[in-house]
Amino acid sequence: MDFRSDNTAAIHPLVLESLSQVNQGNTASYGVDEQSKQLSKTLKKLFDQDLSFVLTSTGTAANCISLRTICPGHGAILTTSEAHLNNDEGQAPELLLSGAKLRTFSNAQKKLDLVQAQAWVNKALAMKPHAGKACAVSITQSTEWGDVYSLQELRDIREFCDRNSLLLHIDGARLTNALVSQNLTAAEFVKIARPDILSFGLTKNGALMAETVILFNPNFDDQLAYAHKQVGQLMSKTRFFAAQFLTMLTDGLWRDLATTANDQTAKLANIFNEAGLELVQKPKTNQVFAKLPEQTAKKLQDGGVLFYPWQDDIYRFVTSWMTTDDEINNLKKIL
Repeated sequence: MDFRSDNTAAIHPLVLESLSQVNQGNTASYGVDEQSKQLSKTLKKLFDQDLSFVLTSTGTAANCISLRTICPGHGAILTTSEAHLNNDEGQAPELLLSGAKLRTFSNAQKKLDLVQAQAWVNKALAMKPHAGKACAVSITQSTEWGDVYSLQELRDIREFCDRNSLLLHIDGARLTNALVSQNLTAAEFVKIARPDILSFGLTKNGALMAETVILFNPNFDDQLAYAHKQVGQLMSKTRFFAAQFLTMLTDGLWRDLATTANDQTAKLANIFNEAGLELVQKPKTNQVFAKLPEQTAKKLQDGGVLFYPWQDDIYRFVTSWMTTDDEINNLKKIL
């Protein structure tokens, strides 16, 4: 009964099979292989617009390359205090952004607080050049607390960026779960949010190592290519990375797997509710945060349930494409 993370799940069999299928003979490398060429067409069709992309091995690399592409060393990135960028990247942004600084503004829902952010932008402009130059906004969809930015919130953030001449980065490590939750296609999402650059990950969705930086703003094509190489993420055998994306994005496999993960979290939330345990919020994706008495948490752990202590008496449970009803029912029996 492993609810620690969707990262603990196995690779989907079709993804594993795709790696074997492309492991035949010699082929071109560094992104000019046939799989990478096909992926370019597939991504353009998925998002229904022109774009450029680079493949990376980790979400950390994808996020840092994204921001290195669009933000200079004297710039500031506006994000939330809960952001993966701020908490879980081992200070990779500080290392790789050449001096660019993260500024955090969170509201009660642990989303970007535009009022606070606007006040800081105004103050920074008044202090020019003593304060950093606001250059970008970075949000996570779905959020680190399993929530999603609503369509109106996405529009408001884009309007905030346009009003202040800021670029928009979206960390989409669990974007698939958010799209399923909101019943959106990828194309509909980018038409609403209008990101300049997107970190799009399928590793948590059932792949082995499938992360990409997708650039929608053509003004930064050169910057993306050089940042990708400089950070050490221009991998040679790109066919193996591209093959994973092609498998996941063909015939909607990504959506099927994200739907399963979201549905299993909804079942888990119902069990906690029936047991009289408080949830931090109604889960919208594949993460649920429950307040557990210490003895309840220990009882679950002693019963073989794996989950993640979050903060204070809050614990995180994450489901994946391979979470079974038996696992959830066994947890219920222990409760």
